[in-house]
Amino acid sequence: MKRLFGTFSLGLCASMFAYAARAQTPAEVTLTRLQCGTNPAPATIDGFFSDTWKVAPEADRIGYRFRGGKPLEFVPRDPPFGAGSDPSNITDACYPYGSIQVPGGTEPIVLHRDAVSGGGYFMVGTVIAPDMDLIGQLQPNTPVRFVKVGMDQALAARKSRSELLGKLRSALA
Repeated sequence: MKRLFGTFSLGLCASMFAYAARAQTPAEVTLTRLQCGTNPAPATIDGFFSDTWKVAPEADRIGYRFRGGKPLEFVPRDPPFGAGSDPSNITDACYPYGSIQVPGGTEPIVLHRDAVSGGGYFMVGTVIAPDMDLIGQLQPNTPVRFVKVGMDQALAARKSRSELLGKLRSALA
């Protein structure tokens, strides 16, 4: 199995997750966990990582939608002013490249190159930068799983990716 890792930190991260592609088995995707104003029920996050998702046909430079996992459940709350009544809504926040928003708690969307930079949906996390190249190559109906990794693994993978790209540049020069 070939693994490509990297990292993205917003200062809000609680843990890291990983992504690696493998033929005929679910790909594994790495992301940084974000806390953004609303909290899913703890069992929901466990389910998010244990479920196998599939890339939906609505996958392009704006975002990759995933289907097939169980809907997220959220801790009951009074909606903050301006966030709307759906528990997956938050007060507007920045969306980093690769962030995974979950409108309505049902279908995660990995925001890609041409996505909006802000909005009001809960984010599960952010796919690490080197894995975004692989996200962009996933075809509809490709099975995907989200897998946790530690910060040290993510940083080592980012370094490895950078070294690999450096070797490629040298070979092409």
